[in-house]
Amino acid sequence: MRSLRLLSCGMVAAILTAASAVAQSSSAPETADAADRFTNRDLMEHSQRDRRIWLAAFIGGAANAVALHDVEAGRCISRWYDEDDLEQLGLIERSMSAYPDNRPVEIIFALVRRECPSFIPES
Repeated sequence: MRSLRLLSCGMVAAILTAASAVAQSSSAPETADAADRFTNRDLMEHSQRDRRIWLAAFIGGAANAVALHDVEAGRCISRWYDEDDLEQLGLIERSMSAYPDNRPVEIIFALVRRECPSFIPES
């Protein structure tokens, strides 16, 4: 069971990395290093509407990927965002503004982990 959970975490990380790459493709990086790093600052430069769409797709995709191997953890992620998406959007945006050089996946993982502790098991 532990290996399934680790596999699902790996799958989610891959999905989230791919989502970051897609979002990044809309901005032209200045250096090769910048091309590898879609940051919170990059996402916050988009309109609130675009951020909301990106986050809903990102979180929904993560919830579905996790649910393939842990239905309850997937449901927890969905509930966390869907029950009050405007409140969560505000929390996510405040967190991203506080850590502009971090990646969106880091903020989302931290916030989801706080609400859904079984999402990523302790090592």
